[in-house]
Amino acid sequence: MERLYLEELMKRKRSVAGRATTCWKACLIEGNSENWLAIKDSWEYEERPEEGLLLKEATDAGVKNVARYYHYETVHVGGAVDDVRNNVRKGLNDASGRNPLQQRRSAIPEAIASPVTSGSSGTGRGRGWSRSMKRKRSSSSISMPPPKRSCSDSPVKQDAQRQRNRVHPRPIMRDVGKSIYHASSPRAILIGLLGSIKG
Repeated sequence: MERLYLEELMKRKRSVAGRATTCWKACLIEGNSENWLAIKDSWEYEERPEEGLLLKEATDAGVKNVARYYHYETVHVGGAVDDVRNNVRKGLNDASGRNPLQQRRSAIPEAIASPVTSGSSGTGRGRGWSRSMKRKRSSSSISMPPPKRSCSDSPVKQDAQRQRNRVHPRPIMRDVGKSIYHASSPRAILIGLLGSIKG
């Protein structure tokens, strides 16, 4: 068992639906800047390859210009895996949710197809208004605009029957670099990018 001291929040990705990646700067001994570690918390889909194991493989192979592996674990809360389905939502089933757009589409044809008349004889103004209603566009011509962008992880594109679950992995890396925004010169940025490409 080791105790890590969190020094500062390095980066937090804010999103409504996503991985919510949060990176911490930590050290093994409080106040000791020689053993900096980077801790990454995120919410990954279960079927994705485990990042920590891939990082360990790269470290064991001696790959340069890549952060070195220190530790990897899946976070547990109360003895159970910390995931979205069972821990965050507490087993809440979202498969029975309703789509308001689909309900609106089904209601439109009924309003267009129903005859509208006023008066008992069906003549005059009421009848003319009924004819104008029949000339309205049919429900088949009503369509929703296409999405602005496509995203493979978008919930809209996922099969409603298949509920994907996210788990909470925590890789810890030995190396903490300086943010690209704090680079001393354009040359330093290019050297860093070149090392990343090589890695």
